Amino acid sequence: MLDVHGMLTFGDGDVAGALWQTGGRLHPVLVHFPLALVALAAGAEVLSAVAGRRGGVGRGLGMMMRGPSALARGCLVVGAPAAGVTAWSGWLNAMHEHGGGGPLEIEGHRWVGIAAAAVALMAMASVLAASWRVTETGMRVYRALVVLAAMLMGVAGHMGGSLVYGGDYLFSPLRRALGWERAETHAGTTPVAPEDAGPPVDFAAEVWPILESTCIDCHGDVRKRGQLRLDSLAAALKGGKTGPGVVKGDPGASHVIRRVKGLDGKVIMPEDADPLTPEQIEVLERWVRQGAVWPETLGAADTSVEERHWAYEPLAEVRGAAGEGVIDRLIGARLSAEGVSPAGRAEPGVLLRRLSLDMTGLPPATKELDAFERSPTGEAWSKAEAAAIEEWIVAAGEVWEDHPKRAAPRDLNGEKLESEGDPEIRTRMSQYELAFRMQASVPELMDIGGEPAAVHETYGTTPGKASFANNCLLARRLVERGVRFVQLYHWGWDSHGTGSGDDLVTSLKQRCVETDRASAALVMDLKQRGLLEDTLVVWGGEFGRTPMNEARNGSTFLGRDHHPKCFSIWMAGGGVKKGTVYGSTDELGYNVATDPVHMHDLQATILHLLGMDHTKLTYRYQGRNFRLTDVFGSVVPGLLA
Repeated sequence: MLDVHGMLTFGDGDVAGALWQTGGRLHPVLVHFPLALVALAAGAEVLSAVAGRRGGVGRGLGMMMRGPSALARGCLVVGAPAAGVTAWSGWLNAMHEHGGGGPLEIEGHRWVGIAAAAVALMAMASVLAASWRVTETGMRVYRALVVLAAMLMGVAGHMGGSLVYGGDYLFSPLRRALGWERAETHAGTTPVAPEDAGPPVDFAAEVWPILESTCIDCHGDVRKRGQLRLDSLAAALKGGKTGPGVVKGDPGASHVIRRVKGLDGKVIMPEDADPLTPEQIEVLERWVRQGAVWPETLGAADTSVEERHWAYEPLAEVRGAAGEGVIDRLIGARLSAEGVSPAGRAEPGVLLRRLSLDMTGLPPATKELDAFERSPTGEAWSKAEAAAIEEWIVAAGEVWEDHPKRAAPRDLNGEKLESEGDPEIRTRMSQYELAFRMQASVPELMDIGGEPAAVHETYGTTPGKASFANNCLLARRLVERGVRFVQLYHWGWDSHGTGSGDDLVTSLKQRCVETDRASAALVMDLKQRGLLEDTLVVWGGEFGRTPMNEARNGSTFLGRDHHPKCFSIWMAGGGVKKGTVYGSTDELGYNVATDPVHMHDLQATILHLLGMDHTKLTYRYQGRNFRLTDVFGSVVPGLLA
């Protein structure tokens, strides 16, 4: 079926989106075919031109006038459209994998590829024209285009290879053979002695989170970009096309460190995320200097990462250093009852972490963990176990002790109010009571289906359908029930004219249809029920619109930009003077001409209509009293009844 975006979907899957993404990922498969054909066409024409020159100028001119070779013509007719399809596939790949943008290397590769496809198509057009009518100028243009297309495709191919294998992939074997790469890569770096390598690094807590969040997505067991994996120590030491990912004791020789620092003139890694912070880079360098210690529980021997942290280890048969304890017997009995065979014994430090997390919800303090791991004796385990159980019992007891308080908050709050006399307690009590009454009344309040048919006809409402009209009817029902402040929103007024859904001809008209009838019905309904005299209705937006048309980004749709110098609102009820138009603009509607009303004036007037003096309504903030209208604003008498 088709969803609202026009995508072909089955179940929960976006089939069309998946097909487009698959088309993008065909790009590396398709790219070699047009590259070979266009290169062959260029080579054929170059050989033809060279052969003609060796035979003399006259023969060369004759060769040129004879027309393109059949080989070149056939290669271009097939290869140029294939180059267009390849460029299109690369565009899709960039859209899906990089959101339409990406690092400079990716953007350069994409646009050079598009240029190569465009030139190849131009060369195909010229070869077809030259086959129909041969001219010297036409042949020169054709041969220049086909050679340029081949060169651009070669550059694009090299850039694509650099993205996969690194910028020096083409000449790195020769450099290694000549002994140049080692001298360049390791220049100025010497392994640091462990005692000078800085504070010890906790791999699980400091290093692995960095690798997992920034590196594993591209260099794990799925993508393996550049044939480099960083999901285990064995894989990191082995490295990829550009060398070892990690060299123990030598950050300068470790490819990972050099790429995250942007050395060797390459793009800073990771490509698709923010660069690492200096603190994160310092952690990785310190880890490498200290010998790149990598616990076996993080990453298996086959370089896959299945158990990433001690918390993900299989449940073990929990036994303390001194043997079986209370918790051991409890868990063991349940495992036996369920017919589950326990796994092997976990390390003492892991046991203590699990004990603390299970019993208290918090990990043990670092000092506690260090002290325990230095002496994981039976006595130490028993003490830790007893302390965790005691803390759990105390916490559980506090919950049950507090239960009566939760059951009778009003009584306790009342006692507190009598003893303290703090008016904020009474305010908080009334807020809770109001919240309860609102929750109890919401089901009946929200059901507008019981309103008479005439009311639905007046508002234009449809029960069960989200609309501004439904909100207006709900506003009247809220006011009826004593709700003091009701605010309605309706979107879609930002009519800049960027498209058919954001213009003055279609979009603005639709917004007016959605709001005018319901807004008028709300005012009439409030008046008929005797509620309008005590209810102030304010209808407005955040600013006005320019009187002239806006052509944003060259759009052909009619639109208008933001305009704060003058705009209109309307008010009704609540003591507002009926049938009054206050203020006016110039003939263009650009500036206020008569009776300007500043926003502070409007706010002061609204507060006055609500029975508040804006000059006396203050609140304390940062050591001084503030007014809602600051030090400005005057009530506008012309708006008052």
